[in-house]
Amino acid sequence: MKNDEKAKIILDHMEKYLQVDWAFDKFYIKGIMNGLREIDKKEAEKGALNEDKE
Repeated sequence: MKNDEKAKIILDHMEKYLQVDWAFDKFYIKGIMNGLREIDKKEAEKGALNEDKE
């Protein structure tokens, strides 16, 4: 699943807990996608560190 699809799902679920201004959905999605990319990067770095230990 692509990060933009993941971001839309996250945004839909956020609406259950806070009021989402859908006029700014593109900005919300962009922010969530940036966060997902950073998570992927950190997980890849962690995976590389774990491989070095073996």
